Amino acid sequence: MIRLRHYALSLLAGCLVLFIPLVRDLHIESALLAALTGCFVAVIYAARGDRSTDLRRAGGLITVIYTAGLPLLVYALAVGCYSFHGLGFWIFYPSFSILFGYSITRFFRVTGYRRPAVWGLTVVLIVGLGGFLLEFFTLPQVYFHNHVWGGWPGPIYDEDVRLGTSVIFFRSITLSWVVLLWVFPDVKKNRVFLFLAVAMVINLLLSYTRLAENGVISPREWIQRELGGHHATEHFDIYYDPAAYSGEELGMIAAWHEFHLAELTSALNIDFDYRDSRIESYLYAHPWQKQKLTGAKFTSYVPVWQKTDQMHIAKPAIAPSLRHEMVHVVAKQFGNRILNASWSIGLVEGLAVALDVRTNGIATTDQLVAAAKPYPDARDMKSAFSVTGFYGGRSSVNYTTTGSFVRYLLSEYPVESFREAYRTGRIERCYSASMDDLVAGWHEFLDTVEYDDTQREAAMALFAVPSIFEKPCPHLVTEAFRNFDNYRLLLSEGDTLTALVSLEAAMRLQPDNDRLWSAWTYHKLAMGRFEDVYTSDISTYANYAPLRLQQVDALILGSRYAEAEQLLENVLADTSLSGRGVQNGVVQRADMPAWEKRLRAVYRHHELTAQEALAHGNDIALLYFRQLLATGSYGRIIEQRDSAEMLEFHPAYTDVFLDLAVLFSVELPGDASLRIFEHIDTAFLNEVQKNRVDMTGRFLQFNSNAQN
Repeated sequence: MIRLRHYALSLLAGCLVLFIPLVRDLHIESALLAALTGCFVAVIYAARGDRSTDLRRAGGLITVIYTAGLPLLVYALAVGCYSFHGLGFWIFYPSFSILFGYSITRFFRVTGYRRPAVWGLTVVLIVGLGGFLLEFFTLPQVYFHNHVWGGWPGPIYDEDVRLGTSVIFFRSITLSWVVLLWVFPDVKKNRVFLFLAVAMVINLLLSYTRLAENGVISPREWIQRELGGHHATEHFDIYYDPAAYSGEELGMIAAWHEFHLAELTSALNIDFDYRDSRIESYLYAHPWQKQKLTGAKFTSYVPVWQKTDQMHIAKPAIAPSLRHEMVHVVAKQFGNRILNASWSIGLVEGLAVALDVRTNGIATTDQLVAAAKPYPDARDMKSAFSVTGFYGGRSSVNYTTTGSFVRYLLSEYPVESFREAYRTGRIERCYSASMDDLVAGWHEFLDTVEYDDTQREAAMALFAVPSIFEKPCPHLVTEAFRNFDNYRLLLSEGDTLTALVSLEAAMRLQPDNDRLWSAWTYHKLAMGRFEDVYTSDISTYANYAPLRLQQVDALILGSRYAEAEQLLENVLADTSLSGRGVQNGVVQRADMPAWEKRLRAVYRHHELTAQEALAHGNDIALLYFRQLLATGSYGRIIEQRDSAEMLEFHPAYTDVFLDLAVLFSVELPGDASLRIFEHIDTAFLNEVQKNRVDMTGRFLQFNSNAQN
């Protein structure tokens, strides 16, 4: 029987939870905990009820569990962390799980089973744990729905967690089971119960045949069918959205797949032909499509725990993430038998970072760590290699430091030692050295790494990014952010007009947001609506110098030079403006006809040809080809390859030459790619750029050998 002390204990439990970061928020984590606790309590509590009081007892238990949520609700309202979606998870998670657990034990009790609580606990464990493990090891998704504990939306790095229709649909299945278990023992005595039982069985049958369509599960076959495209290489089956990838783009991506596989198997001393099955690579059109099908939005991932080798990456993340994710695939060959990975998450991610040359474009992984003194000590590194330490700390710090440390281990010790440490998670035993000694050697190496002030600033900024556990309202997303998120989604789908509507809706909610204004001005300039920019009231809301300079650009594009000169003078005289490079920006725009040519190469490149761009100067042509590459206009580039070969190298446009070389290597027979590549002079490049040049050179050689 529910008594006052039960409510008091529940209220106390809720108050104690307030001391636990993330869980103290009235959102999915606390709702999941309440659902799990409530379900198991309900299983035990239902063993001593009777039919006449079962409904009242179940309802009373629900109120007790929800009492624990009151301190969380008060806290959320007090600190401004209240979320409609968080409340939604609390509505649909604990109550349905409690009813589910209660109905199971009640079924065994009223049908005459001895020890109904034991039977109830058995079923709940099978459903709660067994059901999860079945999906975990057989389905590629990283979101889960469960009758016992509610569900999980996906990676913790994707902070915008919303209550979707899939939750409501799945909870309708939970409710169907509750009703069926409740009425089934009396179907012979009560026609209404018989009707309800039949209706619930029909509903369950229909629901279980529509799980994928309603976002409850995502089998590989379903994802393949939803994406629609398939491209096979020697070792890969690439599944992609044909509307998002051109033939030229897919060819380059496929070639990078084979190249990275060859390099990584060599680096880890694995036979290139070791596999008896192919690798499945799922390439999504954009993060929102990937979130819908897998649960992961901006997080690329490899479900290493599954037998089938596979990668899941959205289009914007292919260039920075493909090699990183493929490390996880290759490392499965020496992972443990259960997860096909290491028990140490720091070794898993550290290896991927160590073997990936792409970083933030400014500094290498080693430079970032070397610049962020003091170095992590042995205790810090032990924490970073643990699950709680890695995910509980700052991801930017842990990814970078473990990556640098693993790179050091691979360079100083046999790779076999690392493979054994990876499999067992026991670093000190496999290297026959204490963590103190290993870290001391790493510190000596870091002392030899050179870096400059720019790289130090980059390291400080990166390591200052708080973890999700440090943020006061980790899941609170404003309506302005949701509108901006929808803007990016619509923009990625090519719906520029509707995207602009969402962006302007976000701006009305946050009129002083510089990021929103920057997106709006770029969007308007790209659409050729220059007047909208220079007549807008940016100066009323924004105090960001680059935005005022974009107003100058709009005037220049509109050939209103006199007004542009006046605005430039105002910008230069306004000492209250924030943002770097004001003086340089004003100087660059002094020669307005020349600057207008640059602007047209950026915003109106589709109206130009390569020859016209070259006629305006090499820097204009470089801008022109950069924009063609950014917009995926590979066909136009190939048609104008002769002009591309006439480009003169500039360090600021290293990426243009590398991307052109890769495109020509895949799409054009002959030496066009090498002629482009030979333009590059590494004398003035930073270490990150040099690493990328070196990798691209290896790619060109690999692809040439593969074609021959």
